[in-house]
Amino acid sequence: MNPNDNRGVSSEGHGHSHASAGELLREGSAAGIRALRISAIGLLITSAVQFTVVAIGGSVGLFADALHNLGDVLTSAVLWVALIATRRAADHRYTFGYQRFEDLAGLGIVIAIFGSAALAGVFAVMHLVNHTVPTHLALGMAAGGVGFIGNEIVAQVKVRQGRKIGSAALIAEGQHSRVDGLASLTAIAGLIGVAVGWDQADPIAGLILAGVIVAVGVQAAFPIISTLTDKVDPELIHRIEHAVEGVEDIAGVHDVRARWAGRALYVVLNVSLPPDMPLADAHQRTEEARHAVIHEFPEVVQVDIHADPAGADHAEFHQETAHHFERS
Repeated sequence: MNPNDNRGVSSEGHGHSHASAGELLREGSAAGIRALRISAIGLLITSAVQFTVVAIGGSVGLFADALHNLGDVLTSAVLWVALIATRRAADHRYTFGYQRFEDLAGLGIVIAIFGSAALAGVFAVMHLVNHTVPTHLALGMAAGGVGFIGNEIVAQVKVRQGRKIGSAALIAEGQHSRVDGLASLTAIAGLIGVAVGWDQADPIAGLILAGVIVAVGVQAAFPIISTLTDKVDPELIHRIEHAVEGVEDIAGVHDVRARWAGRALYVVLNVSLPPDMPLADAHQRTEEARHAVIHEFPEVVQVDIHADPAGADHAEFHQETAHHFERS
């Protein structure tokens, strides 16, 4: 399931908290950065230990594991920078803010996952061709155990925090760490195979791991791509319509659109109001509609509302510009 499809569609009400979306986003970014800081320190230590053992024993599986750990540190740094960027306010250069940087970091993480799969596969094939057999098996297994425990801990931290703040990029980074934990188990399995006399067990374990990494990369890619292509859950649109329809004097809601940028939600919609309503009253009703959407979705950072006169074909009131959109 796409984690992004669940954003903003919980059946539980959000109450009437008036914390601004900007404040919620900044708090979420700070929490994400704390999770990344903890994981980066832990994985730096883990990868250093494993690379040392690889230099001694030459295990393909353990090399893949150490490589993923180091890659996870680098992608954590990229996401860290992106989360810092999302805390900046919109300006004349980035008029919608910096939330897309988080999505771009998530895309970079997915690319890194596929890259580590390719590198692990190449390294495994080279060892199969060259009939390389690892040594110091017990030491390698111990290093693999350290890698699994360390990676699973940081994966839990990042995935849990990512779900809490609604960050698909942080969830993908947690899945990246989980891949590293799988790499550790695969490395141990390969070394056990070598220990019982199957010399090719280690590189074959590396090839199996490469396939698993590809599968995890595909799973991590879906929510990132969905956000970048402006996909939303239809239930989100229905809830926006329902919230606005409850506002006094609004006779209809149409042309509702929404998109995510990182953890921020942007909404555009049209409402139908009585044609003889004074401008000040019409403005008040659209403000009430905007307020209703914000209450329904605390992640909303912007709600754009266009008012049409009720009781007529909507197209009638947009003839001046309709031909421009027909051409496009």
